[in-house]
Amino acid sequence: MKIKPVLLASIDLTDDSFVTGFKGGISPIRDSISEIGLINFPVLREFDGRLQVVTGWKRILAAKELGWDEITSKVYESHELSDESCLKYIYHDNSGRMDDMELAELLVRFRDILGLGDREMINNTLPFLGVPPSRKQLDRLTGLAALDDSVKYAYYRERITVEQCQMLSETAVSLSPAVFARLIDEYKLNNNESRQVIKDIEEIVLRDGLSTEEFLNELRESAEGGGKDGLIAELKKIRYPARTRIEETYAEAFDNLSLPESVTIHIGPYSEGNDIEIHIKAGSAEELSRALSALESATNDGRIRKLISIAREGE
Repeated sequence: MKIKPVLLASIDLTDDSFVTGFKGGISPIRDSISEIGLINFPVLREFDGRLQVVTGWKRILAAKELGWDEITSKVYESHELSDESCLKYIYHDNSGRMDDMELAELLVRFRDILGLGDREMINNTLPFLGVPPSRKQLDRLTGLAALDDSVKYAYYRERITVEQCQMLSETAVSLSPAVFARLIDEYKLNNNESRQVIKDIEEIVLRDGLSTEEFLNELRESAEGGGKDGLIAELKKIRYPARTRIEETYAEAFDNLSLPESVTIHIGPYSEGNDIEIHIKAGSAEELSRALSALESATNDGRIRKLISIAREGE
């Protein structure tokens, strides 16, 4: 290995065999190099008559943006650094700051470049990467690595979380998770909301035999202007049409009771049993009398009976 200046033009930037993680975000590195210079040298390997980047991809691109003609690098001859050593070099050079997505991409590099099977990956590669050796972890990381580049881009831009990426890697419908990623990003869904929305959409398109992309376009149109709450409410109507009608009828019947604010009725549309709870908050005998009178009126004219019937029977 030699540390020496290398012409940027002699580095093969078309070979991204060992590139993992976000390929953008050069500006902070460029500004740092411009201010204090190059601290860590890129690692290059002579390979088939060219110089291959092992680590330091962004440093090299930053140097190009700064107008440099050459960059000091650690240069290995081909026999000095095997493919496996290159991959391990990447981990050791970045291990303190690699997130799950970057680990996932490095993991599949081990698989693809070295031709490793699942057992070798579980027993050897995962422990080397500091990941518990299990089938579950292997599937989790390979699922992340297989996501569309647009999904990874949204993640690296901090528009979606790694948990949301995990959900997207496990979607049941035959559609690129990129569509779901745009939905999550557009409506700023949190993890729990994303999980429910994805589940609802999966069940609807599988139940109704719909094209997912067409359904999502229609969903956006019907929920237009309602924001995140409108989207979730519209999905609920489509997934549970009968239940939604019952709940709307129930809410209307409840409003029709026209009870004073001092009276509250606790009864769930899908609760079990035959009881309802009526709470009265009164600060005087007069307030109590008015509340009881309102309840008696609502009972005698059938409004409470109708409310209970809707809650119990759905009609």
